[in-house]
This record gives sequence, C-alpha cells and structure tokens, in this order.
Amino acid sequence: MLDVSLVGTPYPLRVQRAGGAGQLELGDWGKDFALKVPGKGEMVDYGSRIPAAGR
Repeated sequence: MLDVSLVGTPYPLRVQRAGGAGQLELGDWGKDFALKVPGKGEMVDYGSRIPAAGR
C-alpha cells in the first residue's frame, strides 16, 4: 500500500508491505540530512528475495 499526500504537491508518505512485512514512513520531506556510506553490517540486500517482472 502506498499512502500519498493529497494536500499541495502529492508525495509519498508511507509504503506498507502486505502481510505485516513492514513499512517505511517518509515524513521529513524538504529537510536536509547528512549522508554516509553504511558499514557492512548496516546493509540489507533484498535483491534475491524480490522476484523480477515476468518470472
């Protein structure tokens, strides 16, 4: 499910995966933040768990 702001410019607010698999809240639009390269223990690769289109 994708919740989108309906006031002003539409932008995503929350992405929620089916079956209680988790959600991502996007509430800090327009705010600056620092970026850094994550450590090896901070990375998660879901690439092998998400089926490609047409498979």
